Amino acid sequence: MSQKVFGSRPRYNGFPVLLDDGTVGAASGITGQTLTSNTVAANSVGSVFADVSTANSCALIINPATYSAGAQVVFESSRDNGVTYAPHPVIRSDTGFVATSHYLSDGSASKFVKFDASCIGIQSIRMRIVTTFSTSVTLAIQPSAATLANPVVTDGGRQHICYYAARVTCNTSGAETFFTVNQTKASSANGSATAWNLTNGKRFRMTAIQLGRQASTSVATLINTVFRMRFNPNAGGVTTSSAVVWEARAATHAALGAYGNITVPIPEGGFDIEPYYNANNGAQFGFTHTSTYNTNPGTVDICVFGYEYSASA
Repeated sequence: MSQKVFGSRPRYNGFPVLLDDGTVGAASGITGQTLTSNTVAANSVGSVFADVSTANSCALIINPATYSAGAQVVFESSRDNGVTYAPHPVIRSDTGFVATSHYLSDGSASKFVKFDASCIGIQSIRMRIVTTFSTSVTLAIQPSAATLANPVVTDGGRQHICYYAARVTCNTSGAETFFTVNQTKASSANGSATAWNLTNGKRFRMTAIQLGRQASTSVATLINTVFRMRFNPNAGGVTTSSAVVWEARAATHAALGAYGNITVPIPEGGFDIEPYYNANNGAQFGFTHTSTYNTNPGTVDICVFGYEYSASA
């Protein structure tokens, strides 16, 4: 949603605020501290906003009556008066964990959790529920006298991943078909599927893509194959009409069993898919192949290497 300029709004403790409904937020007391707060009803999503252009840092507090398994809050900041928001890393005070997305699933009741955030160089900050709680939740933001450096997470919680499939028979000539690929994650086999969900709070960084194709071993037939990775950042699943992340084309010679493979160039440092803001909305990706040939189908291979990690934006 678009936001209004905060500059002329009333300030509480030097801190003008704007809530989801577009009204100025009233100060309310929680454990004796002056806060900007917003109560989100049970089974609802919501957020709290604040102008932090004059603050070095702020504390963001959440107080659900009871934590829900997998309950998630995300943190975002704006440098353009709330027109656009980007992920903002915060530090959970009781664990020291740094991330732009945090999960509250320890089962505790009536427990305050505080997050600390640097406000240097940003104009506004917000805390947003993306997975609903079974009870009402109070979200609050207050200014802080402390000066925090912007935390940076580099490859935090890295888990290596490989998606692969070998000797897959080409489908009907010209038909785009999803590979059923196997996944190995952190040295553990995780089964096979045509569509994969991105892990909540993680980015997927691809570091190598290898593709292969082989002509029929019974009839000398040229095979021309287009490989694609498709991604749907929203609910509804990935389909052959979803966005193309990358595409590569390769062909075989018209010779019995002719084989070749290609490596797709990857930018230095890897190529990321960053679904953090949609991680709980069913974001999915998959790999497809479209082969054209005259008579006998050949086979195709795919192997995608990479890793998942937590990182600040």
